[in-house]
Amino acid sequence: MWSSILQAFNITLIGLAIIGIIKFPSAKLPIRVIIIYIIVTALSENIAFYTAVKYEYNLIVYHIYGPIQIFLLSLFYNNIIKTFKKNNAGIIIGIIGVIASILNSLFLQPPKDFLNTNFLVFESIVIIGLSLYYFYDYLKQEINKKDIIPNEFYIACLLLVFSSFTLLYWSIQPLTADFLKKYNMLLNYILIAINTITYLGIGFLLLKNKGTRSE
Repeated sequence: MWSSILQAFNITLIGLAIIGIIKFPSAKLPIRVIIIYIIVTALSENIAFYTAVKYEYNLIVYHIYGPIQIFLLSLFYNNIIKTFKKNNAGIIIGIIGVIASILNSLFLQPPKDFLNTNFLVFESIVIIGLSLYYFYDYLKQEINKKDIIPNEFYIACLLLVFSSFTLLYWSIQPLTADFLKKYNMLLNYILIAINTITYLGIGFLLLKNKGTRSE
């Protein structure tokens, strides 16, 4: 059952990646970054699934994917937060995230034995912070008076919800091991559901493709 759900999720990611590739030429820079992010996610999740089935090991995949993910998402926010564009603060945050991921993998949670949960908590906090700061920055802009809300706003909302649950999921694990052991599959189903909703939401915005105003 769980294996079938993961396969369906991975097929969905591949479909969204194909949509992204089709929409890429007409998309503006922030959306192009998100499209690249979806493609990388689709590749990593499918590789992780394959290596888990064939070798019963896929931790290294997530240790490689983590720093790429935080850099791409930081680059996305760098291009939609007006105050970030002036000094490339988002890129700097992304580079710091990559360094943090590498240090965690080398010294705290080596991929041979551990999933990079420390980094997942750190990354979630960063994305939540960037999302909230984007909302603050967006509300200060005069374009907010118009009726059309840019796709980036909705993507930031999806990423905020996604990162909030990810933070909760991974940060409480050391404190509630017995509870999580009892309800592990339920939490896994919730996690995959939120992942699916997030990526399907982004896919819907790609299909909508009405342009953005954040450049």
